[in-house]
Amino acid sequence: MDNDHVFSDTKSAMISIRHLVSKGYVFYTSGTCKQRDFRKLSLKFTDRYDVTRTPRQRSYAAEKGHANVLMVWLTSQDANTMMFWLLATKGDNLIYEMEDMKDTRLKSERLSVLNGEYILLKEPRRGDIPRWTWKMSEEYYNQWKGNICLAIRHRKEMTIKQLHFSLMRIYGFSAARKQGFALLRFFNNEWERSRKEPFPFKGSYIGYLTLTNKKRNNQ
Repeated sequence: MDNDHVFSDTKSAMISIRHLVSKGYVFYTSGTCKQRDFRKLSLKFTDRYDVTRTPRQRSYAAEKGHANVLMVWLTSQDANTMMFWLLATKGDNLIYEMEDMKDTRLKSERLSVLNGEYILLKEPRRGDIPRWTWKMSEEYYNQWKGNICLAIRHRKEMTIKQLHFSLMRIYGFSAARKQGFALLRFFNNEWERSRKEPFPFKGSYIGYLTLTNKKRNNQ
């Protein structure tokens, strides 16, 4: 995987972050910068935290008790701002002295994107080991429910169609996808309870996550 992971779409950045965290890069800090400052800041991080280590060098550093650091960058929709995440493994590294690092394994410090709409957490699986996935935050999930209720009760037909369209296109990470189907059931029940007529979007389906953008090189 490249040392500089620069993405223009949120889903690809989320896939990259999830993959890195699953490989042990569980400590992080995040921030934003102006597009014009991106290269300068990237070079500063690269030099200060030894981001340019090769996979072999990272393996050797881990054996010696040193932390490895990688970066993920995301261009904002207006292309004027860059969001970044510095992700690190456990061990010795200047990053723990220079940055306010958090541990995404802790509930109070979970990594989030899109202003807290999605959070990264480890999801238990029956008969298998837990895995990292993205989930809608409780606040964002409840916001969806509130918007659905208002649109149905006030008969905002265009808003109802837009909500359904957006719900069908939520990011298909396993936890978020389960929430999407739960919202569909809520949508259906609210419609039939309020309108006393069949739900107009029967058979709706939320697809699985497409991993075509995921890089599979060694970490």
